[in-house]
Amino acid sequence: MGYAAEEAAQEHRREAEDLLTPFWRRNSAVHGDQMARILLLQAILRESSNVCKEACGLASRALAAAYDLSLKEEIQAFIERCAAGEAGAEGEAAF
Repeated sequence: MGYAAEEAAQEHRREAEDLLTPFWRRNSAVHGDQMARILLLQAILRESSNVCKEACGLASRALAAAYDLSLKEEIQAFIERCAAGEAGAEGEAAF
């Protein structure tokens, strides 16, 4: 994804999160999975930009918001993959 496209995607994601947040805070059981999908999308975008620490943090927020078991499993797999990539990057930086 090009830089301009990624920036546009992030801007739309931020707007979606801002619109959904008040509803999610009032009724997280109804809006939690949608919020989790929005946060997971941002995590995926951040991972593609090699910002793994931020991606893992966003994915952790997504996991906390999610209610659907299959969505939770998808997010958990992402977190594990991201954490493994982050650990590999730290090991490479040590050399």
